[in-house]
Amino acid sequence: MKAWMVYDKNEPEHPDYVFAPTEGKAKSAALELLFSQTCADFTDMRVKRLPGVDDIEKESTAKIFSKLILTCGWDVRLPNGKFMNSDNYDEKELEEAWQDYDL
Repeated sequence: MKAWMVYDKNEPEHPDYVFAPTEGKAKSAALELLFSQTCADFTDMRVKRLPGVDDIEKESTAKIFSKLILTCGWDVRLPNGKFMNSDNYDEKELEEAWQDYDL
């Protein structure tokens, strides 16, 4: 499935990601799953393709974030509040941080 970065145009510094087959479905999924509490409007949502992380939606949270860090240059906030990026990337620490979040 296609990977998409989604964000509110008024807060572009806080993106998230979803997996969806089309841009419209990515916006809908993000609005329902991620932005339902922030009152973001569908027309204020922006999406951008992340082809480097397509087809990994069934991977662990740590593997997805690892790809986002290493392939897309993301900064990821770990559950403990620490930010991880390509400069301080530690695979073991990332896996340990997210191990309790996978179903």
